[in-house]
Amino acid sequence: IVSEIALRPYLTIGFAALLGLAALAATSTDAMLARLGQNWKRLHRLVYLIVPLGLLHYAMQAKLDVTAPLQLAAMLLLLMGVRLLISRRIPLTAMNIVLLTLAATGAAAAFEAGWYAFSSGISPGRILAANLSLADGLRPAIACLAAGLLLAAGAAFRQTARRRASAGMLA
Repeated sequence: IVSEIALRPYLTIGFAALLGLAALAATSTDAMLARLGQNWKRLHRLVYLIVPLGLLHYAMQAKLDVTAPLQLAAMLLLLMGVRLLISRRIPLTAMNIVLLTLAATGAAAAFEAGWYAFSSGISPGRILAANLSLADGLRPAIACLAAGLLLAAGAAFRQTARRRASAGMLA
């Protein structure tokens, strides 16, 4: 088993992600949280490295059709963008989410084009063009765009509801 893991890069990456997740699981009890104190938070920030490793493992083992792993990576990119907005105390307005969505969608399309160009030699232009057509199914960038626009619609609804509530309180 060890030689297989060492010989196959996707297994090595997947095993590293598994070990990382196991360490996080082992330190997620209340007792470990109390024992580790502030170090618990530092340790659990490793999830930001472990999850991309897991997605890379998924994409590498998928071989030819990496649509599903790239869709998950696009969603992760979008969610990490939201996390970044929150940590920077940038309001989650509909406009901010739309801007984030456009950036994440562009990054997802570029990453997919780069992946296929590197792994199979397909022209990045062909992959980018495929993102503009639904004939080949829901491409990762389009899935990211749809999810982000749903988030933005939710934010717009929330903003409208708050305005109405505050207007009703003033009346």
